[in-house]
Amino acid sequence: MNRLILINFLSAAGLAIILFAVRRLLFVSEEIRQYILKAFCVLLLIFNVMRYTFNSVTAGKIKIPVEFSAVTYFVLPIIVLFNLNKIRPWGAYAGILAGSFFFLKGIFLGDKVYVGYNPVTVATSVLCHGILLFCGLLMISEKRYSKYA
Repeated sequence: MNRLILINFLSAAGLAIILFAVRRLLFVSEEIRQYILKAFCVLLLIFNVMRYTFNSVTAGKIKIPVEFSAVTYFVLPIIVLFNLNKIRPWGAYAGILAGSFFFLKGIFLGDKVYVGYNPVTVATSVLCHGILLFCGLLMISEKRYSKYA
């Protein structure tokens, strides 16, 4: 199996694992789910702060995240960690949107899209988008959101 078809398979496997993990967490207490959610948000935030800082220092110019997914790497953890409940639904759906589209793109177009990408870059993207999807799904499993919240 060549490397490019492997990306399609890994995207499908990653999506299945995330969905399985979230489904399993529906049966644990809300306190444990919140602890897991916050732990993943801390991990995501620290990892991306370090990554963007390191890339900015080594490149000699500041790299500011402007893409939807890259902004969500920072906004979703901040919403969760600082209990910004008024915009929590936005964080949940932003995580789901960024994560699900990334994995769907990987499943259906991974062999075409990631041809020239470094494997470390692809692995980093899978990790970050996987955490976004995981956190978004976990957040919407907490309670029902309404337009009146």
